[in-house]
Amino acid sequence: MRKKIGVLCCCIFMAGIFAQSMDEDLKKAILLHDSAALESNTDKALACQELLKPYIEKDAVCRAYYGSAVTVEASFYEKSNPIKALSLLDKGSEFIDSAVEMDSDNFIVRILRLTNGVQVSSSSPLKRYKVIKNDVAWFEKNGIDYGKDENARLYYNIALFYLAVNNLDAALYALDDCIATKSSDPVVKKAQELLRRYEE
Repeated sequence: MRKKIGVLCCCIFMAGIFAQSMDEDLKKAILLHDSAALESNTDKALACQELLKPYIEKDAVCRAYYGSAVTVEASFYEKSNPIKALSLLDKGSEFIDSAVEMDSDNFIVRILRLTNGVQVSSSSPLKRYKVIKNDVAWFEKNGIDYGKDENARLYYNIALFYLAVNNLDAALYALDDCIATKSSDPVVKKAQELLRRYEE
């Protein structure tokens, strides 16, 4: 009996260490992911993937960020090797979709798929609008309350989605919602500019 309890305690302890290690690696990976996208840095996109790889079978957020990092990597081959770029976009998108399947009520993976899907659809031959329509519907059903900066970015991406699918009324409402957050995030200025353009 004591042996069984000892094994159980050891398993719980090891699981705790794994979770702590995963959290630390995820934080580092998110920083690498975001700076890779901003700086067009292949090494950072690959380093992000390397950090997350041990966790992608068990954690939906790690899996989603891994997939997004693959799509960031794809952008570096857009001109030099378009076939490889499209293959990486497909691969990354599949990882993101399966992350949503793993945990469909996780708002982080939903935000990531929506944001990534809007960016990929507007800058490549891969159109993700049919897939991210599901995420827009999910946020409209569950509400948006993640802090004013995240809310602003989310509303802005929803507006871009609606513009892409030619639903101008819904896009204008989303732009209004973005501006109403009073966030200092740059997307608010972009939303104001878009709103002015469509109101002229």
